[in-house]
Amino acid sequence: MLWLGLHLPNLGLEIFEAAAPGTPQVLVEDNRVILQNPAAVAAGITPGSTLATAHSIEPRLRHCNRDEIRERERLELLAGALYGFSSHVSTQPPSSLVLEAGGSLELFGDLAKLEQAVRETCEALGHVTIMRTALTPSAAMTLARARQDDLKHVPLELTELNAATVERFANMGMHALGALIALPEDELAHRFGPELVNYLKRLTGRMPDPREAVTPAEAFSSRLHLLEAVTGKDALLFPMQRLLGELQIWLVSRQLGAEQIVWTLDDHGSKDTAELTIRFARAQQRREAFLDITRLKLESAELPGDVLGIGLRAERLVPWQAGSRTLFQSQPGQAPADAAGLVDQLCARLGNRACHGIRPVDQHAPEQAWRRSRPAMNGRGGRRSRSRSGKHGNGRATDGEEALLPAPDERPIWLLSRPRPINRSELKLLKGPERIRTAWWQRGISRDYYVARDRRGAECWAFVDAGNNWYLHGYFA
Repeated sequence: MLWLGLHLPNLGLEIFEAAAPGTPQVLVEDNRVILQNPAAVAAGITPGSTLATAHSIEPRLRHCNRDEIRERERLELLAGALYGFSSHVSTQPPSSLVLEAGGSLELFGDLAKLEQAVRETCEALGHVTIMRTALTPSAAMTLARARQDDLKHVPLELTELNAATVERFANMGMHALGALIALPEDELAHRFGPELVNYLKRLTGRMPDPREAVTPAEAFSSRLHLLEAVTGKDALLFPMQRLLGELQIWLVSRQLGAEQIVWTLDDHGSKDTAELTIRFARAQQRREAFLDITRLKLESAELPGDVLGIGLRAERLVPWQAGSRTLFQSQPGQAPADAAGLVDQLCARLGNRACHGIRPVDQHAPEQAWRRSRPAMNGRGGRRSRSRSGKHGNGRATDGEEALLPAPDERPIWLLSRPRPINRSELKLLKGPERIRTAWWQRGISRDYYVARDRRGAECWAFVDAGNNWYLHGYFA
């Protein structure tokens, strides 16, 4: 087997919002600097400096306190993103991952292309990655961490050996793995215990090195903590893009689309939290599609005074089906992409109730034969229904075939909320009648419908009931 090891040297700092270009930023643990960005290095801040010393060197310094929990969560998110490249991905905190690459070479062509694809995915998520390959997972991660191509040259402090053992070997004049591997195993086991020998055997492939594969998360949820409070809506779009980039990679790796996303904006310290729910007429995968509607939704949203935390989760996940089109138009049964985008924009500007779909209901009375539904542009909400009576609305039998809806010129697009009384003299009948009758236990009705023209020349839909009373029920487009 061939394993690809990944080391993320700046993970502890990369999980936080990046400082503006040229602004020094450091990661702090126990009040001491453990990691710096290039601007902090250029300012002369070194690992081990106290936070007070670092601030005295550079007053503009921004610092982040190490968060091991979030580092583990980030590793798991990355493992989920890399699941699209291998079915066996494992994490090793605090900053390493390994994936089985041998089974993916045939798909990607060669190792270089696979490494490039993995590197681009990690970079898209905001991470610098060092990669090495080896025949065992331990060796692959060790080589990546040490930035070496041969185990013999790996410094002992960059292995999994504890600090006390490394110091003992240093006192004996041994500083690299090569010197350790060359020693007799029996003597090593006698002086340092069998665990050391077993570790060397796992490194070199003389003992199995099993790794527990990460199980991909069933749902997407991510959060970003901002270093400074954000008050303007436009300023929120940049960190939102980062979270949406994570969502896009997560969806693509699982071949899913999201019909709804939910943003959570808060200021950490109080209960002042805003939640923005954004629905889409068609499932989306691309960051740009999510961002465009998010931008419109933000314009009318009420947000906390200061935003310090942004959360994103995806809901209503569906299997992804890429838009299949002919040269000039969409496939039958699919709505054009621009139609779905228009619905999303209207809902974002006017509210989620501004647009709705229509689904058929098994009722004969026209005003009861439909219900409002969530806009669905993927063809799932517009299925034709089968009539239980085996007849069309105009009374023609179907002989067991699927009942088709009436032709567009027989039923109006716009129905009045309630039929309105009208004088027969105001109507010029053009077509009909179409009799609609329901059972007596359903508050029975008996109507004869006509396509007519009113006195203003508008084409309308009118009926006469059993009492010879005329009503206007709708207008044709």
